[in-house]
Amino acid sequence: MAFRVNRFGTVNNNENIIEKSPNRKKSPNDNIPDENYKNKQDLAWRAENAKAAQQKLLINNHRSPNPNSYPDYSSATRGTRLPKNVPVRLTGKEELKLSSGEKAVILDLGRNDLQYLFRQMRVGESITVGRAADLKLTDNQTVSRIHLILEKAQKGILVTDVSTNGTYIERQYTSINPNELVRYEGNEGKPINPNYISAAKDTRTYLNEAITSGYYTSNYINYFNTICKSHVIAYQGFDGNKKWYEDVGKGKIDIHPGEVRRPGILRNRRLNEASMCEDIARQYNDPYRVLSDSVVRLEGIPIQFLPRNIGTYDYEDNCIDYCHYYPDGWAMDDYFEQLYRTAKEAVYLIDNNATQKEILYKLAEHYQYAANARPFGQINNSLFMNEVNTLLQKAGMRTMPHGDLDNVAQRLQPDSFKRYFYDQYYKTALK
Repeated sequence: MAFRVNRFGTVNNNENIIEKSPNRKKSPNDNIPDENYKNKQDLAWRAENAKAAQQKLLINNHRSPNPNSYPDYSSATRGTRLPKNVPVRLTGKEELKLSSGEKAVILDLGRNDLQYLFRQMRVGESITVGRAADLKLTDNQTVSRIHLILEKAQKGILVTDVSTNGTYIERQYTSINPNELVRYEGNEGKPINPNYISAAKDTRTYLNEAITSGYYTSNYINYFNTICKSHVIAYQGFDGNKKWYEDVGKGKIDIHPGEVRRPGILRNRRLNEASMCEDIARQYNDPYRVLSDSVVRLEGIPIQFLPRNIGTYDYEDNCIDYCHYYPDGWAMDDYFEQLYRTAKEAVYLIDNNATQKEILYKLAEHYQYAANARPFGQINNSLFMNEVNTLLQKAGMRTMPHGDLDNVAQRLQPDSFKRYFYDQYYKTALK
């Protein structure tokens, strides 16, 4: 049945909706105007609108027999053209470019009014998008009168391109569970800053694009640039208006978005974190002890740039001061070399259907370099956990909250940390 009042609240003109009995044969007089329409322009206008109305009627009654049988474009790279007249599956959060020209219209499927509409629709119900459709776009000639069909599926939406100039993927937004952005699921009952969530979603979207396109690990420079740009997006989002960090408590060190920290040493004196890590170290037969000076022996890092843990004691061997030393800023090239190596190896494992254990061990190795390098003034752990969770999603695996992974990575030896990371994944992975 045609929508007389569509879900956008637009009342369709009854003159433009043609409904015929299925048993009635078409008459040669169906398209002949009445006596009030003698002008040729009026005749052309009525014929054009009648054709559009017929097409809309057909589309709005469209039901796909088996949505799961259609191609999945939810991971398609930017610039991918949707096939014409073939429904494809999308998440419903993408940006689509309607035509390839410079004046092309960008349709954001994730915008609030469309998301509200999708929630109200029943599975199998559809709407049209175009210059003369349920969702009317600007009068841009690059957009067809009926450009797209959007149908609600059991999961996501089906999008059918029926246009003249084509439809292209502009951006694939990545879905995100807010619990991936905090240390513990539920965030101990505290609210999560909405700008932080939005900026993290933008970061994951950018990382997903970089990984899917191959840019992410195509060479060292591109990996480095990906992480630096991700840091900027993590701070302010795509639009530059999601600066959340100052709202949740600014640290002593400035952020300098996208700029790797300069030469110099950073320290952490949190004894409670060190004591917690010692308890974990004992569970994994790791040598780390708060009362013993130690270094984390990371492969490929010169000894003078290894992270160090040093305690200061009184005459009765009571620890009266503790300090974790991050590597000097001079070491960032060495750390990024290892981050690039392990990221490339992780992508290779994912692309070649490695076991979950192999993928998790490689991600643990990668993350341990990042947690110890702390390459930016602020916003490090959330950035690299977004990277880890993006890779987990690419592998078809569940994502995870941050936990105490950063603190443990800065103290346990690599073999111990891999086992800890693996265990924590299966204890805390989000459903």
